[in-house]
Amino acid sequence: MPKPNPIILCFGDSWTYGNYQGLQQHLQKKQLKVPIHRGGQYGTTARQYANHQEELPRWVSQTRATHVLLSLGGNDLKNFYFREGRYTSLPSTATTLIKKDLNTILDALYLQHPNVKVVMYGYDFLGSAEEFIINDKAPRSGLYRTLYRWIGIPITNMVASSLSKTLSSLEKEYTQKGHHFTYVPLWGTLQHVIEEEEEDDKKRGYSYWKHSATEYMQDPIHANSKGFSVLMGKLYKEYFVRELETQQQDGGELKT
Repeated sequence: MPKPNPIILCFGDSWTYGNYQGLQQHLQKKQLKVPIHRGGQYGTTARQYANHQEELPRWVSQTRATHVLLSLGGNDLKNFYFREGRYTSLPSTATTLIKKDLNTILDALYLQHPNVKVVMYGYDFLGSAEEFIINDKAPRSGLYRTLYRWIGIPITNMVASSLSKTLSSLEKEYTQKGHHFTYVPLWGTLQHVIEEEEEDDKKRGYSYWKHSATEYMQDPIHANSKGFSVLMGKLYKEYFVRELETQQQDGGELKT
C-alpha cells in the first residue's frame, strides 16, 4: 500500500515564517508538488504551546500534515535569562524546563497523530549585536568591544547551542517509543567566513568565537531570506530529500 503523499507543516515561533519561505523556495526549485503550510506566531514559546497542547494536533488535523518542521524553545531560552533575570543560572536549568514543555507538546501530538514525522533543527547562532549594545562615543568602548568579542560571543553561542542536547535526547526518547522525531543540528551554517584570514574555518565547522555572518541576518536574532534559504537548503539536503525520494520510490507522484 503506497504511503500518503507528504504534506509539510511549519509550526512554532518567528523562525517558522522563514522556514516556510525558505523550504517552499527549495521545493519549487526541485519542482516538487508538496503542499506546505505554516502555523504559529511570533514570540511564542514552548511553555505557551504546552499550556495549549491542543494547538499543534489541531493544525496537523486541519492541514493533514505528514511532516512537521517544529521551531520552539528559543524564546523560552531568551526569556529565562532576560525576562526572568536568571543571569547566573546554567543553560541546563533552562533547557530542562524547555524539554518538559516540548515533551508535553509532542506527547499530545503523537497521541492524536502517532504516525506524523517531526523534525527540528533548533536555530543557528545569533548575529552581531555589537552596534546595538556598544556606543563608540561611550567611555571605554574599546574595552567593551574586546569583552564582547572574547566573552560575550562565546558565552551566547554556548548558551544557544545548549538546546542541542535537549533535542538530541528527544530524538532518542521518541525513537525508542516508536515515533518519528528527527533532530538535524545546523549550528554554524550561517557563520560563513567573517575575515579572510579565517578562511580555513569553513573546513573546521562552526566556532563558538564567531557570530552568524551579517549577510545572512535580518537582526541579531533572526536570519533574513538569504539566511533561511541557506538553512533550508541544508535541511532539505540532510532530511527532506530523503523523505521525498523515499516517497517517489514508493510510487508517489511528487514531480510537477
